[in-house]
Amino acid sequence: MALQNAPGAVFRFPDGEIPAKPGDCSWFDNSVPHSVHNDSGQERLALIVCIRSAAFSAFKQEQGKIPTKNQMTKKEAKLETSHA
Repeated sequence: MALQNAPGAVFRFPDGEIPAKPGDCSWFDNSVPHSVHNDSGQERLALIVCIRSAAFSAFKQEQGKIPTKNQMTKKEAKLETSHA
């Protein structure tokens, strides 16, 4: 959620960019390359909330975007389990 985002500060990703206004809220796939460019001359403040859900993980696995638990290394699987 954009808390403070002056014109000239944009969130960029391969398919485009979002010039958010304060109060705007968006969701995106964090595995997609992304960046923020701030040419506004003012500080940009954003609130970032990460939500993990089984439904989203299943969707990503179907799309081949993330490995299944069988494809993960033992270390990755342990980390996945410890953060759930």
